[in-house]
Amino acid sequence: MASLPRLFILLAVCGLHWPITLLAQGDHADSREDHWRKSGAVAEDLAQLLGKPNDYPEERRSYLLLLSETAYKKNRYQPLWHEPASFDWQPIYSWLSSHGFSTQSLVTSLTVDQEALRLSEEIAPADLLSTLHLAEIAMLVKRGPISMHQHWQHWEYGDSPGEGNTREQISSLRATFAEMIRQPSASMTEELEARFAPQNWVYRSLLRHLPERARSNALREIEFPPVLRVGDSFAGAKSLAEYLVSQGHLSEPVSDAIGGRYESTLEEGIKAFQKASGTKPDGIIGPQTVALLRGETAEVDSKKLKINLHRARWLPNDLGRRYLLANIPSGEIYAMGEHDTLERRMRIVFGAPSEDRQTPFFRDEMRTVIFCPYWMLPNTIAVNEYLPSIRRDMGYLGRNGYKIVDYLGRIYDNTKEHLDMVENAELYLRQEGGSTNALGRVKFLFPNPHYIYFHDTPEKQFFDRDWRAYSHGCVRLQKPAEMANWVLNGQGKWNSKEINKAIWGNKKTEVSLYRTIPVYITYFTLLPEPTRRTSIGWHTDYYELDMEANR
Repeated sequence: MASLPRLFILLAVCGLHWPITLLAQGDHADSREDHWRKSGAVAEDLAQLLGKPNDYPEERRSYLLLLSETAYKKNRYQPLWHEPASFDWQPIYSWLSSHGFSTQSLVTSLTVDQEALRLSEEIAPADLLSTLHLAEIAMLVKRGPISMHQHWQHWEYGDSPGEGNTREQISSLRATFAEMIRQPSASMTEELEARFAPQNWVYRSLLRHLPERARSNALREIEFPPVLRVGDSFAGAKSLAEYLVSQGHLSEPVSDAIGGRYESTLEEGIKAFQKASGTKPDGIIGPQTVALLRGETAEVDSKKLKINLHRARWLPNDLGRRYLLANIPSGEIYAMGEHDTLERRMRIVFGAPSEDRQTPFFRDEMRTVIFCPYWMLPNTIAVNEYLPSIRRDMGYLGRNGYKIVDYLGRIYDNTKEHLDMVENAELYLRQEGGSTNALGRVKFLFPNPHYIYFHDTPEKQFFDRDWRAYSHGCVRLQKPAEMANWVLNGQGKWNSKEINKAIWGNKKTEVSLYRTIPVYITYFTLLPEPTRRTSIGWHTDYYELDMEANR
């Protein structure tokens, strides 16, 4: 997958700067010079209509020019709109609003000072403006107002499963827009919905909550006691029940018979809400649950919903036949089967909020499972966190299974001189596999430039906490044996018995997957409950990315 600078090069190669490609595919009835003139005039006018390059984010501007130029090329540089001045944009604006945008989100305008332009002879400014306007609407819903690289800067690095490469994506968008714009205006919104609106389950589920403006203001007016348990008197019971039903956490209809008591029916709804929010589903309404229920102001909640809806645009429409989605704010990983069906879920421990420990967000392909793994300590961790203790007590190495090795794995004596070489990154610390190993009994590899992977851990106590941001960046799994069984399902001899034997053995064993599994590490502070997608969970903004997106 191309990085952002390479994306713009590909845009240029694929047709943003026109001459060679257009000559090869143009109207053969035109002369070479005439074709060149038309393509250049249209491209220049489109660029002028968009204004100065710094009026748009570079990626957004490139897409609008690319789609619009291609549409005219496919139409042999003839007008695309029958009567652009009389075209009814209101249905399209309503469609745009249904995806969380107003017309104020648009930079393109249907009015312009025509005298300031060097216009192509064949195509009127109103036609060009309408094409750019439609391209912006389509790409706003598909890609959003903010580049993914601004917040999830590593999202498209690595294998990037779930879609073709950048060149294929660009080619598909060009063809799609050029075909759609020639459709009858009556079906334009249906075409936009089918061709440009994201279709993944996270986006579609969040979208259903958009008209509701998230949580009810009524909950902010309810007086909650410090702790509320089943059987306690509670005057706000009916309002709470109505909210839980509206959010999909409670399936039973709200009855007028619900009185002023916290009943078992409400408890089930609260447990579902707590589970969706990644907290302990004990059914007890304490300060943390009340805070999650009330949220912030309706305006802030609405913004958070739109922020997460935008993040969902970055997920591919087809996430894969089987895939893993680890979401940092909910502190869980979801193993999804065919038709996006939840098959496994478990808690995770992830990177601490400090800048050097945050878990990055990216996509990749799981390729290997390793039982009884070594742990090669990153130099910064070895130097800052381990060497001071080791220098005070050289016996620490042997008691905890550490060896000093070189990059080939050759073992060196435990001496002060060799520790100095570790400090200088000439040698390394390696912890042997076993019960004390920091990676536990199994790890799951999806090779990436961040050196992030999933793994077991001997520190099981962290999984019982609501706050689980404790790692250096890698993701620890609550139920690694269960994950191994899911990953290796259908993989030759690797049944539950063999997996259990390998997990508790003392021999390092690597298993290459017959078929790689897409891995998505995401940051959704609002995430649909995977089993009940009519409900959404509200999660802690550990890395304060919602706050940053609001600026």
